[in-house]
Amino acid sequence: MQQDQSARNAWVHALTVLRREPYAVLFGSYPSAAGSVLAVLGATWALARIDLSLPSHVGAILSAFAVQQLAVLFSIAWRVRWLRRALELSAS
Repeated sequence: MQQDQSARNAWVHALTVLRREPYAVLFGSYPSAAGSVLAVLGATWALARIDLSLPSHVGAILSAFAVQQLAVLFSIAWRVRWLRRALELSAS
């Protein structure tokens, strides 16, 4: 949604959406935050089980890199979900 609105009209629209769907506005970001926390905790758990003490163990380094990248991608996917829902709310 791209519209030029005055600050007053934007506030009125925001309060209208809040009144119409209070739980979606107030608690809509919690699943995204919980998903991101789950991704970080899962990556932490997986990284704790990878032995990185050997200096020439390339497989372990690649595994650690892959785990970290998957956690980041999972967190981004949850943020995109939240952004999609926020844009749907603002467009209504």
